[in-house]
Amino acid sequence: MKYKALYSVLEKRKQEASGFGYDDRSCWRLNRLTYVDRLHSLWIIAVDPATGRRFWITHDGSTFSISFCNMDEKLNNYGPTRHIRCTSRTDLAEKLQKLFYEPNTFADLP
Repeated sequence: MKYKALYSVLEKRKQEASGFGYDDRSCWRLNRLTYVDRLHSLWIIAVDPATGRRFWITHDGSTFSISFCNMDEKLNNYGPTRHIRCTSRTDLAEKLQKLFYEPNTFADLP
């Protein structure tokens, strides 16, 4: 599987954190990719009530990234959205795992 490490992190979090869920809108599994599908192969939206955050996990072209913002108790976004660039699929999975288990990691991002 192309993003095995990432999906392992997501599934582990789903088992451990009450209310955690993710919506996978990725195109990488499609048999026939269009040009747009190739550019935006990974697109996952995750909601983690345990950390009070919503995450957008993407791979666009050659850019891997995680964006996240705080959520209120009704799951509405508030405050600034922070962005983390990652260097690879492995780096993406590692940084996401840190965000789940060390919530203050990357807290100083603009």
